[in-house]
Amino acid sequence: MKEFDYLFKKFQKPLLDLANHRYGRQFLGIRTDINQNLKIVSLLSNAALFYKNNVRKIDGFYRPVIEGHFYCGREVFAEKLWFGLQCLDILSSIPKYAKNKYQDLTSLLYYLFRKDNLNFNEFKYPFLFFTTGDFNCGTGFGFAGINFDTWANVHNATDAAYAYVNAGGYIAVSASSDTYLIRRFWCPANTSGIGAGSSIDSGTLDLWIFSEIVDDNIGSYRYSALVGPTTQADPSTLTTADYDTCGATHSPNVWSDNLNLSSMTLDQYNSWTLNTAGKAGISKTGTSLFGLRMGFDIVDSKPVAEGHQRFYFYGPTDSGKEPHFTITYTPAVSTGASLLDFI
Repeated sequence: MKEFDYLFKKFQKPLLDLANHRYGRQFLGIRTDINQNLKIVSLLSNAALFYKNNVRKIDGFYRPVIEGHFYCGREVFAEKLWFGLQCLDILSSIPKYAKNKYQDLTSLLYYLFRKDNLNFNEFKYPFLFFTTGDFNCGTGFGFAGINFDTWANVHNATDAAYAYVNAGGYIAVSASSDTYLIRRFWCPANTSGIGAGSSIDSGTLDLWIFSEIVDDNIGSYRYSALVGPTTQADPSTLTTADYDTCGATHSPNVWSDNLNLSSMTLDQYNSWTLNTAGKAGISKTGTSLFGLRMGFDIVDSKPVAEGHQRFYFYGPTDSGKEPHFTITYTPAVSTGASLLDFI
């Protein structure tokens, strides 16, 4: 994350000026469904932090309450913004162009964003032909699943039959006359922007659900919940060998409330609210390792009849419907700091 966060920190002030403009959030690719009256106090490569217009007195100091929206499966929440910052960094480092109008962040971003697709042949500076890397690189958000002839074999397997990373899809438990199916999801998120010493107030995982299948005759565990911590070998990817790392196979730690499939609303965000253990599982200086499993899978109870329990949601590359964590927290304040240091 250092290579991404460096430029966000370097151009933080003009970014915040732009982000808090009337049309700035949409311009920068920041979610527009969040209360427009909340001031953005920090932009990170994979997160936007909002001041909740509230303070809390802790240890004699007034601390602001911050709501952070951390994007899953993406190192950079706004791809063209990252490209624009790289351009601006290069231009500002070359004396010949240091005073050029494109050194102004707003002018540069307008120039780059005015078309849906960037045309490198239009850009006037030949030294800007450089490799920018994969902006939509995954951070291990994805699913792994397996079909087997017995419940024990499908639940207790160590390897999946397939795994997909940086993608949406569906989580499921299914049963037929001769086959059982389990799909598990991994949803890590870089939450290092919270910072050491911060106090977590609340958190949710928000997924945009667009379809579901609910067969009531399958049994009583018709819900899903977050579990953790996941222990995949590399949080930045996902393989079939990670199937048994979505929390403990048996009796995993449940990190959220149960969201019943019958309570879901299609074509909008649905949220899993973190419980005390889930809030404690948030990493304030690194990657938070969450998984998502169905109730039958969590309690290790096979369906009592043939049927399906599954729901479908969008992935990290689906603009405007990306999975993300919403975390409200109170940042640490060193001795002598004031509220003005944060807002």
